[in-house]
Amino acid sequence: MMGCTSVPSNEDLSAVADFDASRYMGVWHEVARLPQWFQRGMTDVTATYSLEGDMLRIVNEGTRDGIRKTAEAKGYFAGEPTVGLFRVTFFWPFYSDYKILWISPGYDLALVTSEDRNSLWILARSLPVDQECLQKLRDRVESMGFDISRLEWSSGTGN
Repeated sequence: MMGCTSVPSNEDLSAVADFDASRYMGVWHEVARLPQWFQRGMTDVTATYSLEGDMLRIVNEGTRDGIRKTAEAKGYFAGEPTVGLFRVTFFWPFYSDYKILWISPGYDLALVTSEDRNSLWILARSLPVDQECLQKLRDRVESMGFDISRLEWSSGTGN
C-alpha cells in the first residue's frame, strides 16, 4: 500500500474582509508563484478579472516556448461579495477555491492561494515591484506558513 503525502492545509488562513470586487477587477501581473503543473514553463503571466453580472470572468495569459497561451475561467463569490473568496472553474464541473489572503490598501498588490499551502500567487498591478516591498511580501508569505524557498519569481522582479 502506498503512503499518503500530507498537504499543508490553509483553512486557518482567512480571506480578505471588506473586499471591494470592483477595485480588484482589471489586469494583474504575476510577481511570483509556488510551482503548479499547469504553469510549467510559463513566463510573463497576467490575469485579467471582470465582473459579468454575479459571475467573475478570469482570463489568464502567459508565454510558453515563445507562444502566448490563454486560459479562461468563470467563478462566483463563495459567500458575501465583501469577502475575497471565490469558487473558480477552468474545466466545468470542477471548481477550486480562489482565496485572496491579503491586498494592499491601494489594490496594487495581492497574495492569493487556492486549496492548500502548495498554491500561492503574488500579484501586482505593474512590474517591477521594488526590492523593499518584495522583502515585506516574502516576510508576510513566510509568516503565513508558505515555503518561500519554493517561490518561482517572474522576470522583471529583480529576483
